[in-house]
Amino acid sequence: MIKKRKLALRKSDLKNAEILLLILISVAPYISVTIKLVLQVLIVIINIQQIKNISKSFYLAIVMMLIPSLLDVFNASGSNQYSGNNLLYPLTFLVGALIACKYDEELFLVRLEKILYVLGILSLVGMSFYYIAPEMINRFPTYTFYTLTHRTIYFFNYIYAQGFLMVRNSGIAWEPGVFQILMNLGLSISVACKERLDYKRIIVYSLAVILTRSTTGLLILMINLVLVIKRKKGFILLLILALGVFSTEIYETVSYQLTNKWVGSLAFSNRYIPTINAFKAGITHPFGIGSTGYNAIYKQEMLGSFDSYTQILMRYGYGLLCFVIYTLAKIVKKRWYIGVILAVSMLSESVWNCVLFTTIYFIYLKDNNGVRG
Repeated sequence: MIKKRKLALRKSDLKNAEILLLILISVAPYISVTIKLVLQVLIVIINIQQIKNISKSFYLAIVMMLIPSLLDVFNASGSNQYSGNNLLYPLTFLVGALIACKYDEELFLVRLEKILYVLGILSLVGMSFYYIAPEMINRFPTYTFYTLTHRTIYFFNYIYAQGFLMVRNSGIAWEPGVFQILMNLGLSISVACKERLDYKRIIVYSLAVILTRSTTGLLILMINLVLVIKRKKGFILLLILALGVFSTEIYETVSYQLTNKWVGSLAFSNRYIPTINAFKAGITHPFGIGSTGYNAIYKQEMLGSFDSYTQILMRYGYGLLCFVIYTLAKIVKKRWYIGVILAVSMLSESVWNCVLFTTIYFIYLKDNNGVRG
């Protein structure tokens, strides 16, 4: 009996470690493309026996990627370079489909939430350095993400913009707008999947989201708190108190976004123009231009895309875009709050190919959702 318990605990720990690895591969900026490729190939090798259980929808997604992937090879034969990113996109779908075979939907969410809660607590620890010991931040290790250098303590990243340190909660993610997705997911799962409300979790997740200073994050947080109020009417008093305490923080975030990212601003133009260009590219290239074509032509000319939907459209065309939208609709039908968090966040962040989210796609697309995990 004791041996069985130890074995069960070991299996549980391995699955928790596996989900944590999915999160790190998805959002940690200090993990290079090469290391991500190696880790995902290892995950595929370890879980290859699941191929017989893989969702039929996975093959549909791969077919949608086929023509653009062939374009990648053709473009690479010229002057354009074939990078690891070209392999990474289809590979994230394969990993997601294989991992999804191993987990029951609800048990996966429960395991995921436990890890996200710990990451939320660690993010608040990381934020404390801004206020308690800001001079220590300059001693932390550095990493380069695209062309910018930032600092990290590995469970928290300190982001610099135009040479200035941003006092925002980015947690383990490459930017605050991505970390808010994780925190809002954790909050919604905690509220919806637990028999009793855990106020410690609600406070940690809410505080973590507020400190991201993400407009999208605050919007989704309001939706999550409505979920809480529906379960516990008395929570509205605590919410009013919290709004009073953090009113300055929320006001500054919203006013900054309205001033700097609303219609007519430079930031708005920097997002609006690429979006228009993406739809123009979709008209002339309905099957996409491939990742090599995207990287070589559009990024060099600063015509790239910043959200998930137009990113998919430009790289892989209408086929994969329709597949992802259909998947989000399926998630909304089963767990509307998870579907809404992903769908809304993908309007402002290019996270569609993160392996954590492709795993969530296929958990809801599985032909058989009875696997226990």
